[in-house]
Amino acid sequence: MKLYEYRQINTRGFYIDPCELLYVEAETSDGADIIAQSIGIYFDGIVNDSDCDCRGDRWDRASERDSYSTDKLYDIINNMRNTVPAGETARGMIVFANGNILRIV
Repeated sequence: MKLYEYRQINTRGFYIDPCELLYVEAETSDGADIIAQSIGIYFDGIVNDSDCDCRGDRWDRASERDSYSTDKLYDIINNMRNTVPAGETARGMIVFANGNILRIV
């Protein structure tokens, strides 16, 4: 299992639910994409006219270069908490393969 990372681009100048930063535990990047879509992540926003082409698609599909071994979980959680600008909420989520969801605020 690996953790696949999804970072939201604030296309049109704002973030949307379910989160700004998402990690999905899965065997493959394709499997992670399916799980991500099941919680509200979408791809190809420019083609579907839901994202602004000036900033690009809000979400990109997972790739192996955006994956981490699950033993990095503690570091990932700390990084999510420590990179939030003062006064803002780190709306992060980790979706585990067993269906459990950890929300990082």
